[in-house]
Amino acid sequence: MNAVFIESNQKAYSPTQCGETMTVSKLMSVLEKLEAATPIYTRQLYGGDFAYGHLTMEHIDVNAVISERDLLESLNASRKQIGRMEEQIKALKAELAAEKANKINIFPIATDPLPTEPPYKTTCETEA
Repeated sequence: MNAVFIESNQKAYSPTQCGETMTVSKLMSVLEKLEAATPIYTRQLYGGDFAYGHLTMEHIDVNAVISERDLLESLNASRKQIGRMEEQIKALKAELAAEKANKINIFPIATDPLPTEPPYKTTCETEA
């Protein structure tokens, strides 16, 4: 079966953070070379395996407009996310410092005097 697979990815929190993307005319020039009945699927790599999706007319928003308000909301959401991540980093650094301060000595200092005689046999005996 011939099919078109569009690799999707999640690289940003808003369209403005995605960088350069394909235009309608470029996509049309690719698709016009295919048979009209060729199915189109999306796929995304998740931990070594692909997850697949399909496209319907309900999935396509041709009236989408990225407004200045949307851009500002996206920017504010990104700033909040960065703030939360900075707080998590700060908490992890504090936790690491506390662990280092409370580090358990795995080689405890002996407080009992060393025995003069070992409590075990020092020679190898074999039974006859």
